[in-house]
Amino acid sequence: MFGPDYVRSRRARGARLPVLVALVLLLAAVTPVLAQSDADPAAPTLQPLDSPLWAVALQPTALRSQPGDEGEQFATLRPSSPLQILGYVGDWAYVYNPRSRGTAYVRSEQLGPGDPPSAYVDKEPPALDEELDRTGHIDQATPVSFYPTDDPAAAYTELSAGASVHITGSATGDDGQAWYQTDNGDFVPASAVEFPSAPAAPMVAMPQRTFAGHWVDSI
Repeated sequence: MFGPDYVRSRRARGARLPVLVALVLLLAAVTPVLAQSDADPAAPTLQPLDSPLWAVALQPTALRSQPGDEGEQFATLRPSSPLQILGYVGDWAYVYNPRSRGTAYVRSEQLGPGDPPSAYVDKEPPALDEELDRTGHIDQATPVSFYPTDDPAAAYTELSAGASVHITGSATGDDGQAWYQTDNGDFVPASAVEFPSAPAAPMVAMPQRTFAGHWVDSI
């Protein structure tokens, strides 16, 4: 029987149909996106250590702003440079560099266990006597120190004879001796560094001079 109630019911169903169709289409469009998102691997997060660990660089080690080779490179540390590991992000270690007093990321396989460095690592160096920008060579095996002093506790590694070193300044150490500061902020004895000699000025041939008149040779 087609009474008013039946008509109202059909009208209500007809009104709901476009809404249901719209919901079905919306779910069809969203579902692939959600599935793709679920399939993406989660980005690694920092896993902090309960207690920081001291380590040393096993080779020339790049300090980066992010845990990946695409991160900005702050500096390259010499082997045996001390670092404090604060945590890990995947295969990268999040470290504190006592020399720059900042943090960075390094590849964890480039680090080995180490002891806490001496107090010289945090000691403020003396003011430079002169700023320089020269590249020299080590003429004899010599220690590299955190601070310009002959105290063995200040040294953390050694440069072999013939090694290239970029010098950024000179300073007078606690021992009264002259020291050179390197681009890493470390110090080497000035007596151990040789700079290449400046190239000799080329010889300029003087033009021959001629004179008018007669010459008289005397014996």
